[in-house]
Amino acid sequence: MRRKPTNISPVRKLALFFIALIALYGGYYWGNRHVPINQGLQLIHLLQAPQKITPFELTGPGNTPFTAADLTGHWSLLFLGYTGDESDSPHQLTLATRILNRLAVQPEIQSSTDFILLTVDPLRDNYKKLASFVGHYSTDFIALTGEDQQIRGLASQLGMKYRQQMGENGGYSIIHSSSMALINPRGELVGLFTGRWMPVVSPRTYNNLRTATSNEIQLQPQHRR
Repeated sequence: MRRKPTNISPVRKLALFFIALIALYGGYYWGNRHVPINQGLQLIHLLQAPQKITPFELTGPGNTPFTAADLTGHWSLLFLGYTGDESDSPHQLTLATRILNRLAVQPEIQSSTDFILLTVDPLRDNYKKLASFVGHYSTDFIALTGEDQQIRGLASQLGMKYRQQMGENGGYSIIHSSSMALINPRGELVGLFTGRWMPVVSPRTYNNLRTATSNEIQLQPQHRR
């Protein structure tokens, strides 16, 4: 008797790809609503069901409005940072650049994944300053700023936090989550990679997974950069 093929959910297929894409290290658990897939994949936490991101309005590419609709039609990897950060943000952007470059062997795959830095220091980070900051690593990267309330609202939806830490002479730094949110083409939060991340890209694996999930999720041929 012919054995029926085992059905694997699109979310699980995607999770397996990103494990191949990113070697994760160190981090903190981000809430009871996020659960590990299994013992072998402890550092990727997926929602039990994708969570739709509610409306927000920030400032993005070209100093124009960036809303929840701009997260649809492609996959997004979003993380927090700010231009005054001399360690974590540059390191994360460097790693994101390596991932982007490795995906260049298949341009259609590379172009359907957005890398987004959401500033946690809107008081000092206007769009021009942010664009220059991320543009040093790749002109394909997206930077977002806006009102603190809007930024906190989106960060909270993604299971991320940040706070100011006062320093000497009235200065301050910002402590923030170092995790990276995974958002699907429907604009839904799928899960979170905790801690820092390292690229071990396999475009072939990603391409196979895209083919396997193409019936469930339609990608737009062109999307905003």
